[in-house]
Amino acid sequence: HDDAIVLARNEGYWGGPPLADSLRIRIIPEPLTQAAEYEAGGLSVVEIPFGETRRWEASRAAELQRRPAIRDLYMAINTKRGPLADVRVRQALNHAIDVGTLLETVMAGRGVRAAGVIPPGVGGYDSTLRPYPFDTVRARALLAQAGYPKGLTLKLWRSQRTELARIAQSVQQSLAAVGVAVEIVQRDASSARAAVRKGEADLFLTDWYADYPDPENFTYPLFHSRNAGTGGNYAFLDDPVIDSLTVRLRTTTDEAEKLRLARQVDARIHDLAPWIFLWFPLDVWARHPRVEGWRIPAIFNGQRWAEARILP
Repeated sequence: HDDAIVLARNEGYWGGPPLADSLRIRIIPEPLTQAAEYEAGGLSVVEIPFGETRRWEASRAAELQRRPAIRDLYMAINTKRGPLADVRVRQALNHAIDVGTLLETVMAGRGVRAAGVIPPGVGGYDSTLRPYPFDTVRARALLAQAGYPKGLTLKLWRSQRTELARIAQSVQQSLAAVGVAVEIVQRDASSARAAVRKGEADLFLTDWYADYPDPENFTYPLFHSRNAGTGGNYAFLDDPVIDSLTVRLRTTTDEAEKLRLARQVDARIHDLAPWIFLWFPLDVWARHPRVEGWRIPAIFNGQRWAEARILP
């Protein structure tokens, strides 16, 4: 208990029996301890902690694997709360944050800048959709046009996850530079999510993991009006065009039409700015040189280990 899970080889596995006789899954909650255990030879594969990325790239580059995660890291903007109902204010918030520098400094470059919501590797991802440029002059101008030349005050909610703390603080500093005062509200995950679902938060820093690699999973749950609040639409976006497009996207059987609709939805979401678009995280794992047949899966729970083995 709380030490390991040991799996025996399943001879009846539908792809043929796994190559390895057994698999031992060590239970090590702390990421830095996991990494140290790998370096000591106690683990065959390990996910690299964000703060350790540069060191591992310098010392163990040949052992690293990278793959864009089917995941969004973003800040939901409650489009029903006061000044945030104005799209110009939401666009101003996007212009006010130097996301590229934030990604490089806080996350060691482990991500792809987001212009929309559909990540690389998922059908419908549009590489021509450009992220909001960092432009404080433009941000101030949009705030003034919306009637807030002296800025405004917002509350940014986040859970207690360690990696979110520095991101929230950096966003707070960036927005202060254009006159937007941000109070950070930290709660446990369930309390923060409950407040957000009730519409009590102005901004919410969080992420979204796909249940399956399809553009529908990044659009309908997160932006259709019937999913406002409890359904995943933490921005409380209510846009008839988005509603229509996402329903068509999730029901069409024409793959080319699905991809066309996905790009159309993504472009409109970009323009409406219901999120502060941050990045699509990049998974980085180390694999021991003697391990063969292991690859980072597209979905985090999609690793079967059937082809993995340790070479003699």
